[in-house]
Amino acid sequence: MEAVFKIKGKEFNQDVFERIKSFVQDGDFSEIVISFRPKKKTVRIKKETKEEYFDKLQTAIKDAADGNVISFTDEEFDKFNEKK
Repeated sequence: MEAVFKIKGKEFNQDVFERIKSFVQDGDFSEIVISFRPKKKTVRIKKETKEEYFDKLQTAIKDAADGNVISFTDEEFDKFNEKK
């Protein structure tokens, strides 16, 4: 059996610990792994109007036509992403 419990840090208490412990039988060679991950921040994107969207699209088309673009090789892109 394999189980994953996802709880908030503030919810982890003795009761939760005891419930997890109840899944392990005496003499069982189970492995329990507890990991911590920082909470991901959600980024709220401003909802744009149809006019704003098409203005951005026209600007992008003009930039591409004028050669105002940035290009990456696959390797350059991978290196760039490794830094992030």
